[in-house]
Amino acid sequence: MKSLAREGERGVSRHGFVRPGAESTPPLLLLIEETQTLLRSVGSLCDYLGVQTRRLGMSDDLRPVFTGARPIGALIFLGDQPMEVGCRFLEEWLKHDRDLPLILVTGTASAWGGAAEAVTAKLGLRSARVMTSPPEIGDLADFIVDGARRQRERRGG
Repeated sequence: MKSLAREGERGVSRHGFVRPGAESTPPLLLLIEETQTLLRSVGSLCDYLGVQTRRLGMSDDLRPVFTGARPIGALIFLGDQPMEVGCRFLEEWLKHDRDLPLILVTGTASAWGGAAEAVTAKLGLRSARVMTSPPEIGDLADFIVDGARRQRERRGG
């Protein structure tokens, strides 16, 4: 299992992922959705990279997530959520981590459309990207590596 650690430690790559055989906690990517749309899209790459995924619904309590393992980022599927529910969730998110990298997936037939950019700007979500569909594999890999790097820097590594 791969996980985040400091470069230079035994078995650690330059990207901060631990090579197989090293002891550490794997990085965690949050998937916020009511369906399995994101899990189907990103599960294989996360498995390959040794990144754990944790699925949560919009109504789930976020406190345990932020008091336990430190996530490297989150993908949030807003497409099937009413605007009110999504905004309430994002406001709750801000109470825990304003800087955690986010990808907000709005869906193509959603009322979110251009509103997602306005909502993220109004709420001050500094590290949010808005997409109409789940990220392509290259974008997702970049997102995971960037999240891992940010987490390592926050830990002082």
